[in-house]
Amino acid sequence: MTKQITIKLNHKQFRPLLDKIQEFAGIGLTESDSDTVGKSLFFCYQSLIQKQPHRDNKTHFELLLDTVGIDRAQAMLFFLNNYSEFKKKGLNGIKKDKK
Repeated sequence: MTKQITIKLNHKQFRPLLDKIQEFAGIGLTESDSDTVGKSLFFCYQSLIQKQPHRDNKTHFELLLDTVGIDRAQAMLFFLNNYSEFKKKGLNGIKKDKK
C-alpha cells in the first residue's frame, strides 16, 4: 500500500466549501472529497507556482495580480484576513464587499 496523507477538516466549515467547488467543477469530475482536495491543491500549485512560458513566464496568480493592480504582499494579506474570517464564521461569514 502506498503512503497516504490524512487531512482532517471540520465538517461544518469545509463541507459547504467542498460542495461549492464540486458544484463549480460539475458532477462526476471528482470521485470523492479526497479527490476534490487533491485537485484543489494541484490547482493551487498550477496557479501559484507554475510559470507560463506563453504568458511572459509569469504564474496565473502573477497575471491576476497585474490585472487587479495589487502586489503579492497585499494579496496575501487579503487572503489571510479572509481565511481568518472563514475560520471564525464559515463560508457565509465572509464579507462579499471587502475594501
